[in-house]
Amino acid sequence: MNELRNGYFEFDIDIYQEWKRTGYHYVAIITINADMYEYLDESAFEIIPHTNRPEIVEEVYAIDSEYLLACANQDLLATMFIVHKRYL
Repeated sequence: MNELRNGYFEFDIDIYQEWKRTGYHYVAIITINADMYEYLDESAFEIIPHTNRPEIVEEVYAIDSEYLLACANQDLLATMFIVHKRYL
């Protein structure tokens, strides 16, 4: 796990696999205001795990989605995906 700052970690395959093992079925992805965090690139998104499908959030992905796996493998190089330590 790559710790960034302020309790945030870079989302990676280890976190993804732990969430699958723990029983999470969905994730919500929300945009982070990068101006507030000097260690983030322009595009930053927080990933929040859920056991049930959240209704209020617009961007929701199944834990087995190809998109989420690409995020975990850091295949989307222009974008940073982060996780707060409370979800680890």
